[in-house]
Amino acid sequence: MFSARAATRSLASAGQATLVAISAEHHTGYDRLIFQFSGKLPAHRSVRNVSRVVADPSGEAVPVDGSARLLVRFRAATGHKANGQSSYGPARRAFALPGVIQVVNAGDADGVLRFGIGLARRQRFKVFTLANPSRFVIDISTPFRTAPVRDDLLGSCQVGDGRPPHVHAVSRLAFLSATAVGALQRRYARPGRDAAVG
Repeated sequence: MFSARAATRSLASAGQATLVAISAEHHTGYDRLIFQFSGKLPAHRSVRNVSRVVADPSGEAVPVDGSARLLVRFRAATGHKANGQSSYGPARRAFALPGVIQVVNAGDADGVLRFGIGLARRQRFKVFTLANPSRFVIDISTPFRTAPVRDDLLGSCQVGDGRPPHVHAVSRLAFLSATAVGALQRRYARPGRDAAVG
């Protein structure tokens, strides 16, 4: 019988790249999103604007918060270990950045790895690669003015345990011209249990 573990080993031996980290940071005038791989970069990489993100291989819509979306696709790549666990961390994560709101896994099957990127606005972007370690980088323009907004995140607590819930105040950047909309986008993009905040 041909197991999933054997299939993973077979693909890895064929030169498949493994995603090990996703990070994002703001620089003057742009947000930088970085996909880091162990070994070489995937043989094929693409980024494009989409109106909605569709899961591969199910074909179902993937919720990605933001006013615009990018679809990132890697071929000859995987995002999981031999035991099936993620090799790069949470499948859904939110970022406290002016442009990048959310990164969501949209598929990891048959050597194709896909992500939906939720953006505050559709903007120009450029892509390039870096070595040692292998990284695929997307720089997304942020030419708009922003202002910090406060968001109170409610910590998880056990219902009925008699303790008050923990509230954690965080600061998020939103458009100066549409602060309320930006604040709401970031509130609803806050991560669930399986996610991380950058």
